[in-house]
Amino acid sequence: MQNPHDKFFKKSMSNKETAKSFLVHYLPQDLLEKIDLTTLEIEKDSFTDEELNEHFSDTVYKANLAGKEAYLCFLLEHKSYPYSNITLQLLKYMLKIWQLKDEQGAKELPLIVPMLIYHGRNEWNIGLNLSDILQEIPLEAEKYLPDFEYILFDLSTYSKEEIKETGQMRVFIEVLSAVFQDDFEEKLFDAIKVLKRLEKQNKAVDYFQTVVKYILSADVVDIGLNEVAKVISQVSKEKGEEVMSIAEKLKKEGKVEIIKNMLDSGMDVKQISKMSKFSKEEIERIQKGMKH
Repeated sequence: MQNPHDKFFKKSMSNKETAKSFLVHYLPQDLLEKIDLTTLEIEKDSFTDEELNEHFSDTVYKANLAGKEAYLCFLLEHKSYPYSNITLQLLKYMLKIWQLKDEQGAKELPLIVPMLIYHGRNEWNIGLNLSDILQEIPLEAEKYLPDFEYILFDLSTYSKEEIKETGQMRVFIEVLSAVFQDDFEEKLFDAIKVLKRLEKQNKAVDYFQTVVKYILSADVVDIGLNEVAKVISQVSKEKGEEVMSIAEKLKKEGKVEIIKNMLDSGMDVKQISKMSKFSKEEIERIQKGMKH
């Protein structure tokens, strides 16, 4: 199945208001002042290649920066440890965007602002500049170096007080920053309280299911289904009960993905039915859905 961190990240950051809120609260102020957030628009394309995809997910926005179109690239490091080759991979990533713009006939290439969101178990300890992975360079040779810096958001170090804003973006940060940490239950409790308040305001209505699916799919240390339901029940008994039905739905979705893989590999319906305990009619419906 698709990486759960990838699914949660893209579902969350594809919401323009969540992305805008993140930029407003976490970008360096001097850079933020140059960005016209009224021009913020999501890009449908992903620019990760197969190698980068093993470690990162991306969501890309366009906006005017100092009066010119620029790309604001959110990247999530979805492993639980820092990736030492990040700057080299980011350079390849940025080149893909520039090559595409060049092929489209752009007279000037756009500025790219790479932003890395990390939420692993340990604090990020990799340099922010491409030059940090190079051998020592004499001062006289520095001008020949194609250097750049990425913006790091290290959620592994964020305390409750440092998590800003009160909307859906706060829920996203609370959950993402806690998923590999010891204070997971405390941050989940806070996130569900915010989510309940948002739902009363008729906001983020479908986001609860997204959050729970992520938590149940992600590799959360020492947290099981019953513990998740118990924490959520402290905020809302109804939501706590809903966790169980979401878990069943997730289990079924996982089985459906396996059946799709079996069909893709050429196995026949009768054989899959015997192995999966799905009826032939159910498998044929899945098969039909794959063709649309």
